[in-house]
Amino acid sequence: MAAGPQIQPVRATALVDAAAADVYERVYDAPRPELFFESVAWRVVGDGGTVAVRADSTIDVPEPELALVLNTHGKIVGYTICDDMSSRTIEGENPLYLPQAEIYLGGCAVGPAIRPVLGGRRPLRAADPHDDPSRRRSHLVR
Repeated sequence: MAAGPQIQPVRATALVDAAAADVYERVYDAPRPELFFESVAWRVVGDGGTVAVRADSTIDVPEPELALVLNTHGKIVGYTICDDMSSRTIEGENPLYLPQAEIYLGGCAVGPAIRPVLGGRRPLRAADPHDDPSRRRSHLVR
C-alpha cells in the first residue's frame, strides 16, 4: 500500500484530461489521506530490476511514493520507497481505469530496502519540509 499525496511534478502530469482534473485536484486539499493499493508482491520489481511499461499506452510516467509494507494480516511491518509506472493514456480515458493503468506485471518497483517497524516504537512520519535540513538526519523521522 502506498501513501500520498503525490509529489508536485507527478501532480502536474496527473492532470491528463480536463474532465478528470477535478478528481485529482481535490485529493491535495482533502482531510482524508490518499492511500491506495500498489501491487501484490509477485508483480513488483526489486532493487536493480527493470520496470515494465504497458504496450497499449503512449504516455507513461513514474510516480515515486512512500510505501507501507503489510504482512498477511494487514499489519504494517515496514516502510519502503515505491515507484509505480502509471499509464496516463489509459487513466486519461476514464479515472475508473486507474487499476488497469497502474497494476500490472513489473509496473511497480520497491526498495532498495525496507525500514522495519520495531517493537513498540512509534511509526515513521514524513518530515516537515520547513524544518531546518541541517538538523535532520533523515527524510523520515520518529
